Amino acid sequence: MALKQRFTKGTKGYNGEVFVVPAVAAASAADIEAFAALTTPLGQLGVFDAETNALVTTALEEGQEFYVAQLRSSANSTGGVEVKRSSPYIYNKKGIFALDYVAPVKEVKTVTLPGYTPTAGDEISIKVIETADQSHVPPTFTFTYKVKAADTLQKIYEGLRDAVLKHPEAVGIGDDLFVTATASAAGLVLTHKFDQASFRVATPGLSFDYAIVANTTPAVYGSGFYDEIAQLEYEGEVFDGVTTQYPGDGLVPTDFGTTQRFAAEGVQYAKIQVNTYKHEYSPTPVNRHHHLKHLVLAVVQNGAAQTQLETVFGLAEPEG
Repeated sequence: MALKQRFTKGTKGYNGEVFVVPAVAAASAADIEAFAALTTPLGQLGVFDAETNALVTTALEEGQEFYVAQLRSSANSTGGVEVKRSSPYIYNKKGIFALDYVAPVKEVKTVTLPGYTPTAGDEISIKVIETADQSHVPPTFTFTYKVKAADTLQKIYEGLRDAVLKHPEAVGIGDDLFVTATASAAGLVLTHKFDQASFRVATPGLSFDYAIVANTTPAVYGSGFYDEIAQLEYEGEVFDGVTTQYPGDGLVPTDFGTTQRFAAEGVQYAKIQVNTYKHEYSPTPVNRHHHLKHLVLAVVQNGAAQTQLETVFGLAEPEG
C-alpha cells in the first residue's frame, strides 16, 4: 500500500487491503451466495468462512480461514451490483487490533519574550520548522521584526504575527507555509494548519534567556476522521490494482469504470486492523504457502457493523 505524507508519497508501505463500511445494517445473509444475490444496502460487509462460505457471526477460532466481502455498486458501465471479496486469511487473535475514533488536534505553540527589554534597532527572529516528515529536508521559514522606538512586547508579537500573515506563502503564492499566527499581550501564538503534523520553533540570534517557546497544545494525530479514512480508502486501491495511468490520448478513468468509495465527511470511524496470514498456491513442490498480510476495516463508530465485527474478531467481551 502506498504511504502518503504532506510532501511525499511512496509505495514502500505494507501490503494491505482496505474496506470502508458506511452506516448500514450488519450482514445477515446465510452465505456468500445469498449475500451476492442482494442489491442493497450498498457497503454492507460480512465475514465468511473460507471453507464453507457461510457467514460468520460468532467469534472466529484460532487457525480458521476466512475472508470478507462487501456489497458494492458495479465498477463498470453496466450498472448493477458486485461483491468485492478479500483474499483469504488465517485468524490469529494476537494479530487483531481495534482503534476507536480519536479527534485530531492541531499543534499550537506560544512564543514569549518575558526577559527582554525592547531596544530600537534590534531584530527579533523566529524560525519555524515542520517535523511531520523526516524523509526529506523539512520546510523551514524565518520571520523577523525590527524593533522600533517605544515598542512594547505586544507590538513585537504583533509585528511577528504580521510577518507570518503577510508572507508570500500566506497570501497564495505557494502552499508550503504550514502555520498561521495570532498575537496579544500574552505572546505570539503559532498554530499548525494541518492535522497529522507537528513543528518546532527556534529563535536564531536571540538569547534563549529571553525567549520561551511553550507547547501550548500538543498535536494529537487522531484516528478514524474523514481525511484519514478517505486517504486510506484511496490508497487501498493500490492493492486492488486501480491505477491512475490510462493509455492513449483522451482516455479518462470513467472510460474504465469508477471505483465505489464509502468514506463520508462528518462521520467518525473505528478501525479494525487484522494482521494475519494469506494462503496462496505455492510455486514450490509444497501445495500452498502463506505470508503475513494486513486487512483494514473502517466502520462507523458504534454502528451495527462495528458490533458484529468486534464479536467475530474476538474484540467484544462476552455477556454474562
